[in-house]
Amino acid sequence: MRLLNCLDVLLFLIPALHVINAPYTKVEESFNLHATHDVLMYGVADISRYDHFIFPGAVPRSFIGSVALAWLATPVFYLARTFGLLHSKLDLQIGVRLLLGFFNSVGLWHIRRAATRRFGPAAGAFFIILTCTQFHVPYWMSRTLPNMFAFLTVNIALSFIILPRKHEMLEEKRWLATIDLLSMSTAIFRAELAMFLGPLALQAAISRKASLIKIIKIGAFAGSTSAALSTIVDSYFWGQWPLWPELSTFGFNILKGKSADWGTSPFHTYFTAFLPKMLLSSMPLALLGFIVDNQTRELSVAPIAFVTLISFIGHKEWRFIVYIVPLLNVIAARGASWMWVHFCSRSRSLAHRLAALALVGGILANVAVTSLLTIASEANYPGGVALSRLNNRFMDIKGAKVYIDNLAAQSGASLFVQEHSEPYSVFTGGSGLNWIYDKTENRTDFTDFNFVMAEPQRRSSLLAADKPFAGSNQRWSAVEVVQAFDGFPVRRLVNWFKSGGWRRKESVPGWEMVDLRDALWILHNGS
Repeated sequence: MRLLNCLDVLLFLIPALHVINAPYTKVEESFNLHATHDVLMYGVADISRYDHFIFPGAVPRSFIGSVALAWLATPVFYLARTFGLLHSKLDLQIGVRLLLGFFNSVGLWHIRRAATRRFGPAAGAFFIILTCTQFHVPYWMSRTLPNMFAFLTVNIALSFIILPRKHEMLEEKRWLATIDLLSMSTAIFRAELAMFLGPLALQAAISRKASLIKIIKIGAFAGSTSAALSTIVDSYFWGQWPLWPELSTFGFNILKGKSADWGTSPFHTYFTAFLPKMLLSSMPLALLGFIVDNQTRELSVAPIAFVTLISFIGHKEWRFIVYIVPLLNVIAARGASWMWVHFCSRSRSLAHRLAALALVGGILANVAVTSLLTIASEANYPGGVALSRLNNRFMDIKGAKVYIDNLAAQSGASLFVQEHSEPYSVFTGGSGLNWIYDKTENRTDFTDFNFVMAEPQRRSSLLAADKPFAGSNQRWSAVEVVQAFDGFPVRRLVNWFKSGGWRRKESVPGWEMVDLRDALWILHNGS
């Protein structure tokens, strides 16, 4: 058990390494990230300068997670400042993400402990190994998606039903606690969790884990009070009354069918594409766990029902079903522990050795796939990289005006990376350069700008000698180019293999782990 407690550290350490190696963020994280930024910088008394009034997004989201994260981060940042650990606003972004990742690792620790108590120490160890060698959960659990704010409470809720059976009264309390937490998460963070909550509640009632009356009472009370809390808090921050964000989101995406505007996928996509990508070798191990232990079948009912129900919605994303990955990893860990006990710990026959090889090979395959996905993802934030380079390179210019192009805004140029502009943080101080960062869409006049972070089309327009952009006095020059992920070098590797380069021990021509493309240019107005 002491070894397991030590291994638990990996559930935070691996996500923390992802934060350090990929500190920037994408557009889908921006609402909660910028809300956290604004709460840290302005407080909650004066919200007039909050970013969401300028860039509200397609649907309103709840501020509750961001406010809680900012408030919890504040004493941590004061302590970090005392030890001289904070030097820039980007450090604050890293700190916020590390804190969110830590809280989500706490939820995974609850899952691990419950799995150990129900299925044994080997299952607990395999849960840690499988989770840490996957990509999606460790990489994204520190990112400020609404799904990741719900991830903690969902995992704690699921840990209650993973725990081994005790006497009926205690088991009923655990199931009711699960219904309580899931109802809260549904009302505040993610409405799609209702399709997970429903099957769990029905399963509890049919299997007599809890009485239907109590399930309805606890679910209604938790859901209504959470909805009321969200309405009160979010109506204040959005300046609308009454506003319950998840109800608005449900109406926009489901009743009006607007989610289809972001693309649709076939019914089977979650089962045939997203789950295999998220689970990797846990997929066959979960199937084995389902077969060899009837206790895992009980845990499989609600996840399967949830994925089936949400598959009826045309717009599909992996993050909509990420909540079931830890539970499926528990089932996979049970399958892995069964293999370990019955085959891998014995070496009497070829079958035993092959089983051991399959188990170890599956974990190594996880590591290989996750490494490739990590390398690709880390090279996919040109906006954050470009803005950081710009901030560091031109620190001798005061009052500069910088235009952040659409790609830059979507790929890392968050408010935390806008280092030289107000508001300056009490935790890091300020440069006093008082730059202005502008990300207004479809802008065509750049007369007053000193720098433009430009995509290829705008770069070509600004640099065209025969077509001066926004005034003939401007003389634009490219001072730096930032590259981004453009695929894996599969074709070069195949051609090298076909040509017999491997026989002649030749290196692959132009070999890099990933192909890169020129994504953003930093342009300087030297007029």
